[in-house]
Amino acid sequence: MGGVEAAEIIRKSCSENRNVPIIAMTANAMKGDCERYAAAGMNDYVAKPINPVRLAEAIRRQLGSGVRGSGYGVRGERQPLTPDPAPRTSVFDREDFLDRLGGNEEILESLVKDLPKHLSEVMMNLKTALKENNINDINLYAHTVKGMAANVSASRLSKAASEIEMSAKQGITDIPLSLTDRLEEEAEIFQSVLSDLFPDIFRYPEEPEPDEASDLSEQTKAALIRLLEDELIPKWKKYTELPFFEGIEIFAEELNHVGSEYQIDFLICYSLNLHNAAYSYDLDETEKLMSDFPAIVDRIRSMNKVTLPDNFLKSLC
Repeated sequence: MGGVEAAEIIRKSCSENRNVPIIAMTANAMKGDCERYAAAGMNDYVAKPINPVRLAEAIRRQLGSGVRGSGYGVRGERQPLTPDPAPRTSVFDREDFLDRLGGNEEILESLVKDLPKHLSEVMMNLKTALKENNINDINLYAHTVKGMAANVSASRLSKAASEIEMSAKQGITDIPLSLTDRLEEEAEIFQSVLSDLFPDIFRYPEEPEPDEASDLSEQTKAALIRLLEDELIPKWKKYTELPFFEGIEIFAEELNHVGSEYQIDFLICYSLNLHNAAYSYDLDETEKLMSDFPAIVDRIRSMNKVTLPDNFLKSLC
């Protein structure tokens, strides 16, 4: 049930609360949407992303002196429902986002740190839906990206997702490539801006001086080779073929575990960089690091003159 349906049911009910003030809160800011909310009996309108000041103003309008002492039985005065002014177009409007957080820098950094992971997951789901021409999922995930981006004042990314959502709502089964390319481009630009603005959050660890002198026994070498050949290389191939590098964070964690178990410092560093790139939705860096994996294997091969089977590196091709 949506907000419009809920409002209509409340207004038509016999409950003493049927006149409770209702404020629409939605990302749909078109004129027709506002008229639909008013027709359903809603009193006011606040557009997403939610601005605390505008929300407080809307609440004050509805809970005026005539309502405050009477509980929810008295309906507040209906205000003309008009869309909020169009947001400024920007990759990331830090000032606007911070303003909506009440100036709390700590909350801002916390949200920014978690955003790339969540955005990456939704983008992967959206790309899968686009590949399968699943209109319902395209609409769902495009709407989610639009809302996530709008909530952090990333209006360009939000607009790009909105155009895909509108196409899906119109029943277009073959979304134009120009729209999907633009969405991916805006996501990459957004990530790049975040990395520049918050270097401490998205900094990749520097690789330590290589320690190629680890003393591995023949038995340990054999176990490492089997692990690489039987598990890690097939997984690497699998993850490079999945959309948006789905599951790479898990792969990076496995590499980190192997690096720690066999005390291979450069593998640990590589796994951390790969994990951070995938977590931060840095597509360029993730793709580069994944393409570097054969070189990592070759480097492991050279440790203490470890001899791998002749077909080992061929299996990477």
